[in-house]
Amino acid sequence: MQPAQPLISVLMPYYQTVDFLEEAIHSVMAQTYREWELLLIDDGATDGSQEIARHWAETYPDRIRLLTHPDGGHHGLPATRNLGLAQAKGAYTALLDADDVWLPEKLEHQITLATRYPHCALFGEASLYWYSWQHTGGTDTLIYPGITLDEPIDPPRAALELYPLGTGAAPCPSSLLMNTAVLRELGGFETAFSGPYMVYEDQALLAKFYLQKTVFFSSSCLNRYRQRPQSLVSELHQRQNYWQIHRYFLKWLEQYVHTHCPDPDPRILQAIRRAKRKSSIWQRALQQVRAVLSVHASAKG
Repeated sequence: MQPAQPLISVLMPYYQTVDFLEEAIHSVMAQTYREWELLLIDDGATDGSQEIARHWAETYPDRIRLLTHPDGGHHGLPATRNLGLAQAKGAYTALLDADDVWLPEKLEHQITLATRYPHCALFGEASLYWYSWQHTGGTDTLIYPGITLDEPIDPPRAALELYPLGTGAAPCPSSLLMNTAVLRELGGFETAFSGPYMVYEDQALLAKFYLQKTVFFSSSCLNRYRQRPQSLVSELHQRQNYWQIHRYFLKWLEQYVHTHCPDPDPRILQAIRRAKRKSSIWQRALQQVRAVLSVHASAKG
């Protein structure tokens, strides 16, 4: 008899993604690796997404489950992923955002790596930044994690080389497969990164792995990271607050290192200090630009 294949729990939170949810679910159903469960986790959606999720859960009750927050409210991505993690039955956990898709071989490829490298706690890969789904002439871009590929990487190297402390591109959430026991050991997803700070939720999760566990990044690209245009207002808001949010993350990371890493690598602390100085410089420069623009606007008025 062949040994049982490990179960993978796929966490798919959804919130106002009615136009994309079904396509994401189809990409899980099409996986060549069949030992998976799909947890559709409602974060208070009001756009019809829940009806789609309920239909799939009722049609495939042995494979797909629908979860909701007890109050039915909107709690943000980290808390919603944690709701799924608490119910996950798999030895491994994979993330798929409700507007992204996987190619059919994604889970099979990563579970093969996990079997070959059982000491690795996290597996990632390249992502296709997917513009062409809109058929408006956007150019798809293949982005690899900015570090050595196809070999285990011991801590804390990835923290030093990958964004936001390093210059290498970070992996996308929908590319990740994680050891569930280790993910729970590390405390799951960081609810400190909700609301305006959610832009760093993925980096907080990755940093915990980078600092303490061996990770692996593959040269494969079996996921599509959908690029959606932002409104001008939201784009301007993000630019204005980026460095403030960046500093918030660095302060969290510094505290995390002191709290959870008994003998921290001095290079990590140095990198955090450098990043904080850079963030302060850019934030002051932005404030000065705003002040000048405000003066000019007043003069014109």
